[in-house]
Amino acid sequence: MAVDVAAPLYGRDVVAEGRRLGLRPTYKGCLDASGGVIPDMRDCISEEMGYQDERLNRVYKQVMAKLDPTAKRALRDEERAWILQRDIDCDPGPEPGQGMELDAYGCAVRSTASRARELEQMLQK
Repeated sequence: MAVDVAAPLYGRDVVAEGRRLGLRPTYKGCLDASGGVIPDMRDCISEEMGYQDERLNRVYKQVMAKLDPTAKRALRDEERAWILQRDIDCDPGPEPGQGMELDAYGCAVRSTASRARELEQMLQK
């Protein structure tokens, strides 16, 4: 499943995207409550990233526990490649402004949530 990681955080329908990716409703609420204050928005993004990263790590371990050694190596390699691609896709550039940084952080949250969702779907098979 592809995710539009380049879409700006504030230019997307966060509610619909949240349902699809598993973003918490409190994330949108936090962003709304921030009133566009960049440090507050950064805090919201950081909190959601922590949650999504834990979610990803948890489901990754669950999937790995069900795989044979060959499939484990393949998933590990896939995960490493995904991390590299996420970092490329969500790179804010060499001299980002505050808006570009927020977009990059939001990109990382969406990408991480998307990857967690992919692994959750693997568990259901």
